[in-house]
Amino acid sequence: MRIGTIAICLLLAGNVVAQTEQHDHHGEAAERLGTVSFLTSCNAEAQTRFTRAVALLHSFWYEESGKVFVEIQKQDPKCAIERSA
Repeated sequence: MRIGTIAICLLLAGNVVAQTEQHDHHGEAAERLGTVSFLTSCNAEAQTRFTRAVALLHSFWYEESGKVFVEIQKQDPKCAIERSA
């Protein structure tokens, strides 16, 4: 029973790794992105970077978009998505 449990855990772990690798974009051009639009409280430069970061996020570029969001927070600490009316 213990060997069966270990085998199932290894199979599940392998599946998780395989799924993660499908979304890694090592070496691919990050600029083949769609367009997005969110109303924000960001300054003009941060707004441009925010729009790109959201497009990266929606294109599964998680690590890269995270880096851009961190940079935006440092550049414009009050930058946030505005609530629509």
